[in-house]
Amino acid sequence: MQVRTKLFLLLISLGIHACDNYDAKLTIVNNTSDTIFYRISFDNANFIYPIFIENGRINFQRTSYVLPDSINREPSLTKWESLINKEGKDSCITIFFFNKDLINYAGKDSIMKYKLFSQRFKFNICDLEKLNWRVVYQEN
Repeated sequence: MQVRTKLFLLLISLGIHACDNYDAKLTIVNNTSDTIFYRISFDNANFIYPIFIENGRINFQRTSYVLPDSINREPSLTKWESLINKEGKDSCITIFFFNKDLINYAGKDSIMKYKLFSQRFKFNICDLEKLNWRVVYQEN
């Protein structure tokens, strides 16, 4: 076999192997009639404002949100189990949800100062497996 062919096959097999670690099983479900925003925290204290503003506009590529009655798969470049065990405090993640009313009326400064959120869920891997990796946000 020629060197080029061997190199090509090696690169293809490495590419296929690298895709094996991609994981998008964590699903955020919005069962409300309004858009929700969320942030995933690995230490339960890393509170980040859910909306990224750049040049005075919302950067939707960096903002985690789910449209009404929709789902969003949360991608990870490694298996979620590995990521949670490695990065998560007590091997858990916390998902903070922010509804539009909170965003509009409280504003960024109050949300950050008082650590305001609409709902918060803390999960370990067993919890997520029981939920089939589907975290559902619904109005109280």
